[in-house]
Amino acid sequence: MWKNVSHSDASKFLGGSASTLHRWEKEGKTKPIRIGRDRLYPESLLLKLLGKQKPNAVAIYARVSSLDQKEDLLSQLEFLRKTVEGKLEKDICYCCNLSR
Repeated sequence: MWKNVSHSDASKFLGGSASTLHRWEKEGKTKPIRIGRDRLYPESLLLKLLGKQKPNAVAIYARVSSLDQKEDLLSQLEFLRKTVEGKLEKDICYCCNLSR
């Protein structure tokens, strides 16, 4: 999930000064989110200014309905791990609705 960064943190992140961010705002290079007098900069905008892109995150979820199926869960996880690189979540759910 993208997060918003304060004005001072944004200038530190970019390696510039607060006045640079003000100038870029006047030139139309940045458009911060303004809340009262505060300015927040989306992380995606800062990465774009640096010429970088945040990698897409992938989450994989595997679940079985009982502890007896733990080996099946491990088998699922191994298959998914080989198929997709990303974050794996596992769960043993005793209340699964198998008719879904």
